[in-house]
Amino acid sequence: MSAEAIDPDDPTNPVIPSSHPQFAPSTTGPGTPRLGIVALVVAIVAAAGGLIFALIGAHAVGVDVGTRLAAQPVAEITLGQLAPVNPWILTMEIAFWIATLLGLWALVQSITAIATHRGRPQGIAGAIVAVAGPILYVAAGTLAFTIGLGAAFAAAA
Repeated sequence: MSAEAIDPDDPTNPVIPSSHPQFAPSTTGPGTPRLGIVALVVAIVAAAGGLIFALIGAHAVGVDVGTRLAAQPVAEITLGQLAPVNPWILTMEIAFWIATLLGLWALVQSITAIATHRGRPQGIAGAIVAVAGPILYVAAGTLAFTIGLGAAFAAAA
C-alpha cells in the first residue's frame, strides 16, 4: 500500500464500512432526565433516612449506656447489661442495611444515567449523595452517641 489516499468506493479497499446497525451513529437525541432524577431521589431518601435513624437511635443508645456507666464502675459492666438497647441497635442495623441497598441502587442508576446522558447532572448529584450517605451515617451516629453519653454523664453528676 502506498501513501496515496484511500478511495472508499474502490472495491479493493481493505477498509469496508460496517453494515451492522449497532455500529451506526445514534439517530435519537439524548433521553429524558427521568433516570437521573429517580437516582437522585433514591439517593436522597437513602441518605436522609439512614441519617435520621442514626441520629435518633445512636442518641438513645448513648443515653442508656451513659446512664449505666455513670451508675456503676466500668469493671462491672457486661454486654448482658446492654440488653435494654437491643431494639435501638436492631432498628439502626435494619435502617443501615435498607439505606445501603437504596444507596447501591442509586449509585448504579446514577452511573447509568451519567453514561447514557439521561439526566447526567442529576446522575452526578445522585452518585455524590449515594457515596456520601454511609459517611454521613457513621459521622451522625458517632456524634449522636457521644452527645447521648455526655447528656447521661451530665445528668448523673
